[in-house]
Amino acid sequence: MGFMNNVRVQVAIIALALPPVAGAAELRISCPTTVPPVNQTFQSEVTVNVGTMTLGAYTIAVLFDENVVTIVSIDGGNTTQFASKPVSNFAEYASGRARVSAFNSSTTAPTGVVSIAKVTFTVVSHSPLPTDLNLEVIRLVDGTLNANTILTTVAACRTPNCRLDVDGNGTKDVATDAVYIARRLLGLVPVPPSFRSIDPTISSDAVIGAAIDAPGNALDVDGSGLVDVATDIVYVARRLLGLPPVPSSFRAIDPTIPSDAVIGASIDGLCPD
Repeated sequence: MGFMNNVRVQVAIIALALPPVAGAAELRISCPTTVPPVNQTFQSEVTVNVGTMTLGAYTIAVLFDENVVTIVSIDGGNTTQFASKPVSNFAEYASGRARVSAFNSSTTAPTGVVSIAKVTFTVVSHSPLPTDLNLEVIRLVDGTLNANTILTTVAACRTPNCRLDVDGNGTKDVATDAVYIARRLLGLVPVPPSFRSIDPTISSDAVIGAAIDAPGNALDVDGSGLVDVATDIVYVARRLLGLPPVPSSFRAIDPTIPSDAVIGASIDGLCPD
């Protein structure tokens, strides 16, 4: 009996030394649906789904490739209890790993999907793309007096890779994306109204327009100094269809047009595999 009592005491001591553990949660960061231009900003929301538990406090790290993006600011989330600006270190904003902390004094809220922070990034380069935004869990605890540790999984996100997929549906398509680009360059709304009658889920003209504007002069695939519907977008469309970018008749008129290999490489650079 003495041996068993000694075992029970040792187990009790070990149990007291370990932090209590609550249920599982998922931490997630969002990515933009299109690639922002260099020197432009975008905002990613950090959320955690704690289910029926109450989120009491967190310390996490935002992970990113500092050669592609850097952090401009880290602000509170959309959930009331975590809307205040969290604690972070400005010196880490261009380091690739920025720690963030906040706590909540309530023991009854919030539950479910909690918006804990909004991170504003600036794009410093488009190389390499795509790039991952990720999170590291340092500590998440519930809102009980025990501050139980919440077991947490992380869902990272990847920024889009293809700047020709301007509607953000995951596919570069001559019948949609190339049409939207051409119309935007001609000063028209990108999406014809008839397209929306067929598919009302198409992104707004504002969103698609911003995606078209993002590559800037990179759409000048023949290097003429001008982004032209009658040349550059024709070359893009033909490349996407598996044809030589430049029609033979174009070369008969202007033999100085760069080779198909050069133009093809420029187009491929807009949408690397």
